[in-house]
Amino acid sequence: MLFIDKGELNVLDGAFVVVDANGVRTHIPVGGLACLMLEPGARISHAAVTLAARVGCLILWVGEAGVRLYASGQPGGARSDRLLFQARLALDDGDRLTVVRKMYALRFKEEPPARRSVDQLRGIEGPGARDVPHPGPALRRSLERAAVRGRRFRCGRPSQPLPQPGDELPVWRD
Repeated sequence: MLFIDKGELNVLDGAFVVVDANGVRTHIPVGGLACLMLEPGARISHAAVTLAARVGCLILWVGEAGVRLYASGQPGGARSDRLLFQARLALDDGDRLTVVRKMYALRFKEEPPARRSVDQLRGIEGPGARDVPHPGPALRRSLERAAVRGRRFRCGRPSQPLPQPGDELPVWRD
């Protein structure tokens, strides 16, 4: 639970940010936050209300020192219908196969072979993933235009051999 008094609550990089009257920013991670109590003088943005609903954080508008309760919002995380729907899809073999087939079609832009199990589709997907076009040359040109430097790496041919059992590993120093 967190009290916010005389500050503006907004969202930055997926976390709450409170800016006080002096312009000091305080980042608040949303992971463990169950309730926000907004006292008089606190302002909240639409993005902050949306984030609170998305993560299931209750918002309360209260009086000075939390004496009175003026309004509250129902957190979006209080509903379990989406979780139950996802569990049903994962646990029912027919529904699970339907989801896997749709994901295969989205990834490879073609329908998966008929009458294949989930495990068989996984086996087909492995070699197919290597055949998906990689944005290598286009990405390299855009990075060169942006003057970004880095090491070059090709799949299957690393620039240095992998350490073997018994080899001394490099020591990193600051």
